[in-house]
Amino acid sequence: MDFKNLVYEERTFRRFDSSHAVSDDELLWLADLGRVTPRARNAQWIHFGVTNHPDSCQRIFPTLRWAAALPEWNGPTETERPSAYILLLENTQYPIKGSDIDLGIVSQTILLGARSIGLGGCHILSFNPKTLSESLHIPEQLKVRLVLALGKPIETVEIRNLPPSGDARYWREDNVHCVPKAPLRDIIIKL
Repeated sequence: MDFKNLVYEERTFRRFDSSHAVSDDELLWLADLGRVTPRARNAQWIHFGVTNHPDSCQRIFPTLRWAAALPEWNGPTETERPSAYILLLENTQYPIKGSDIDLGIVSQTILLGARSIGLGGCHILSFNPKTLSESLHIPEQLKVRLVLALGKPIETVEIRNLPPSGDARYWREDNVHCVPKAPLRDIIIKL
């Protein structure tokens, strides 16, 4: 698959085949992609909490909030839940400016890697950090900054044109998750 198609296919997936296991090797391969991703000043402040263990996954899931733009949806059913997670953890002993940018680049690199091996995922910033950290016994100096939910996607996600109103909220239509994007011609400025 060429890179452009990979980017087009790497959408936010929120429903998975929970019976499909993400292997230890796949999880470590994805974390390694994050490890070697370039960062500001090459700072090594991001740690990776990885799990595909059903007990850990069950402790993580209730701390997450899914799809703010779909308030009527309560998140994946038990058979649609992620089968693995990677938590991006900040080592607070090494604070760095620009850390949010680093998080975005690292997490997107991991999700592109996931898509390249037939998996999908979701960046989750809406979660209960205290409950999550306590339930997983995460060391105090590590702060959960972002959760990547991973698994074998079972939903169709399509890019649609942004409506004239400019409303960028995603929606579901005939069991398809629709994600509006501005047409390229509307956002290019020739300099």
